[in-house]
Formats: sequence, C-alpha cells, structure tokens
Amino acid sequence: MDTIYKSDTKRVFLTFDDGPSPVTSKILDILKQENVKATFFILGSNVDSRKDVVKRMYEEGHYLANHGYSHTYSKIYSSPQSVLDEYNECNDKVKNAIEVPDYNSHLFRFPGGLAGGKYAEIKKEAKELLLQNNIVNVDWNALTGDAETNNLSVEFEMTRLTETMESKNSLVILMHDAAAKSVTADALPQIIAKLKEEGYVREVLSKVQNMRKDKGFEVLDKINLYVSGNEMLENVIKQNAELIKHDTLALEIVYDAERSDYTETNINGENLKLDVEVVK
Repeated sequence: MDTIYKSDTKRVFLTFDDGPSPVTSKILDILKQENVKATFFILGSNVDSRKDVVKRMYEEGHYLANHGYSHTYSKIYSSPQSVLDEYNECNDKVKNAIEVPDYNSHLFRFPGGLAGGKYAEIKKEAKELLLQNNIVNVDWNALTGDAETNNLSVEFEMTRLTETMESKNSLVILMHDAAAKSVTADALPQIIAKLKEEGYVREVLSKVQNMRKDKGFEVLDKINLYVSGNEMLENVIKQNAELIKHDTLALEIVYDAERSDYTETNINGENLKLDVEVVK
C-alpha cells in the first residue's frame, strides 16, 4: 500500500466511506450505468439493516473494504486491540450479508484517517497490530469535501476535487455514502466525467479485491483495466505493468467496444498468462 499514491500512468480509486445507507443504492445505480467499479469502506453497524445493498455491491463487482463497526472514536480508539476487534466485527457482518463465509477484505480505513489527532499513538500501534493480522490500511490523497460542510453542493464538491487532485497521477478519492451525503451521489456523474476527460478512468479502473500481505509484498487477486475502442490491449497492460505482476491471479478487462481478447502477454521479458474475464 505504500506505493498506492505513486504511478507513472494515471489511475484512480473511487472510495466511499460510512455506508451502506439509502444514498448507496443511488451511487450503485450510477456506477453501474457508467461501468465503473469502486471501493466501499463499509461501517459494520449499518450492515444488518441493508444486507441487500451490501450483497448488491459484492455481486456487481465492487470492493468491500472495512471501516470498523462503530465510528465512535472513543470506542474504536480505546486501544489498538479495539481497532482490530471492530475490524473483525465489521468483517463478520459483511461476510454474513454476502453469504461468503471466508470473506476478508484485508483492507481497512481508519475513521478520521491514520495521521494525527487525539488518538495518533493508538492508531500507530493499531496499524502494526493490523499488519500482524495481514490487514493493510489506506487513507486518501484527494477528496470532494463532502465531510467539510453541511451546505454541500455539486459545485462545491467539484471545486474541492479539482483543488485536491492537483497534478497527481495516482488518485485515491475520498467520498461518503452516508445518509446525509445525497449531494455526493448527485455529483458522481460529473466526477466520473471529469476523471475520464483527464485520462484517469479510461486508463485504469482499479478494483483491488481480496488484498493480503504475503511475504512482504501486496498480492492482488483481481484487478480491472479499462480499454477504449481505439487502444491496443497489450499496450494498456504494459502501461500498467506495476499493477500486473506474476503474483496477479486474475485480470478483468473492461471493453467499450467489440474486441478480441488476449489470454497471455509479455511484460519485461516475462511471459504472463492471464485469467481474463471480459466485460463489454
């Protein structure tokens, strides 16, 4: 995860915290229409009342990551063990909702982020405890500002996104799908359009699924590449070679046109056989 914010080519991770809520369904509708995958950092306390929404996320190919159970700082940050306990409690809710007994995202986002604040030392210790349990964490390097004010507007969110994107190649965008964040759903089509226009989404739609730490490096069991009608698939694969290592078990190719598919390619002189699932 240390290299998530670094890339020679443009890529974007759309992330949503604090759901599921009634807003989540609208966001899922938009993502489906746009053929975009996202990462949802699920709050365990919201799962039981919206199991159908969580299952829909999973079935539509989004990554179900972990945001703890309570989002109550005094509780989750009472000790490093409390952070791990809330991770496990949330994970139990998710795997029950999607009916996958062995599901574990291995990816956590600290409520409020990892850095700074009153509980900085607890979070630092919790990060190490999570790593010992094969759980990595990620924050963000861009946002729409939907947690910054109660007077949200689409214009405000687009402005904040533009300001925080700057000239970054690799974006992890923080958004929220809590009940009070309907404006984020309203802004999402414009957000996706902006990213496409600037070359992000069209090059890589990244879904990191079943992430785990193995022998000191990250293993991606499945990732997505978006291939436009006039691009050569092999070129896109080579451009994103840092994501596609010999450790990758499966690759999903998302086409926007009728194409022939490849099941093997060559990266840096190393033949790579791909388990390809074609989505048109």
